Amino acid sequence: MARLLTLGLLLSMLPAPTPTAVLADYQAEDATISQGAVESNHAGYTGTGFVNLDNLVGSSVEFTVSAAEAGPVPLTIRYANGTTGVRPMSVTAGGATQAKDFPPTGAWTTWMETTVTVTLAAGQNAVRLTSTAADGGPNLDRLVTGTPDAQPPTTPANPRVTATTSSAITLTWDAATDNVGVIGYRVYEGTTQVAAPTGTGAAITGLAPNSTHTYTVAARDAAGNESPKSAPVTGTTRQDSGPGPVEQGPWTAYDPTFNVQERGCGDVSDLTFRLTCSTGSGDQRAERRYATYTGGTRQFQGFFKITSMGGTRISLKQTFKTTGPFFMMAVERGGRLYAVHGGTTIASGATLGTTVRVNTVHVVGSTHRTYINGSLKHTTSSPGGDFYDKFGSYRTNSGQGPVTVEWSDIRFWRK
Repeated sequence: MARLLTLGLLLSMLPAPTPTAVLADYQAEDATISQGAVESNHAGYTGTGFVNLDNLVGSSVEFTVSAAEAGPVPLTIRYANGTTGVRPMSVTAGGATQAKDFPPTGAWTTWMETTVTVTLAAGQNAVRLTSTAADGGPNLDRLVTGTPDAQPPTTPANPRVTATTSSAITLTWDAATDNVGVIGYRVYEGTTQVAAPTGTGAAITGLAPNSTHTYTVAARDAAGNESPKSAPVTGTTRQDSGPGPVEQGPWTAYDPTFNVQERGCGDVSDLTFRLTCSTGSGDQRAERRYATYTGGTRQFQGFFKITSMGGTRISLKQTFKTTGPFFMMAVERGGRLYAVHGGTTIASGATLGTTVRVNTVHVVGSTHRTYINGSLKHTTSSPGGDFYDKFGSYRTNSGQGPVTVEWSDIRFWRK
């Protein structure tokens, strides 16, 4: 019995556990509204809408808030203020009134949270927010009782470029997590926000052709907490698709199927082709091979830019038969373009970072012509037989690596 009494005495001396604050969510659209309306025309709200108060003194929203016991309770108010000025309100609870300012949030679709502490009685309490200026209050989304959420979401992982056009770059990333919940993301170029999607992807539009952009992504929660920014991801828009066929038509555009070829240290990611090793031995390639066809006249157009080059060639190959012969365009380290078969110098100007437009016109069984930036540079005889296009990055024993080539605006025509 004495041991039991001693144990009981020890337990009674331990500090009582701190109670965990219970968060309760009160939507503004469910509250009592005076001189205001429930709307849903500005994205980013929670629940089914938000309250837009009339622009006058006295417009208000009154919440019925429960408290388990009497005492001070923090209230977190989620709001949007798309103006450039503060929207002041009064907060009345438990017979006491205090002033509360709601600073601008930057846009009506940008929601922020602010906290005020009031004293509540045990049970049901009226909490009223009232406009105190002629412009009215901000748009009100919800009120949350309890300790505000101060924990940011996790950092979005694996940001990547999934598509490009001449004016847009599409990004995707892995979802972030949060102790309460992620409500959206922000995409930044430097310190400038360029997109604010709710899902794990965004298309950044209005970009210049052949321009390079680096982005980071951050997750955000309803409390306004923002995660650390992700690792940067870089994408380049395609060359403007304005240039078309270089010879008289009529030409018909078509889109042949292709397969990806990776050999040795070759790596293909969309239209970026890399040889990652430095050795020149063996067959190293990263290419797209387009479907074969027979007969007629075909035209290929593409733009390439060498972004890193320790080696001696990129590839643009038209193979006239399954086993050859073929025409191949190559680039020396100094930027000279030449035709591998015949060794003919085509042009200079494929230096690092320079975008080069290439058109090839192949008349099956007759001639094969190569144009650089719209000018005819090379003509060779064309055997008959099957024919297919390959482009990317290629090296045999004569080359050195590594090399990275970005192709863009790949187009095909026939007649």
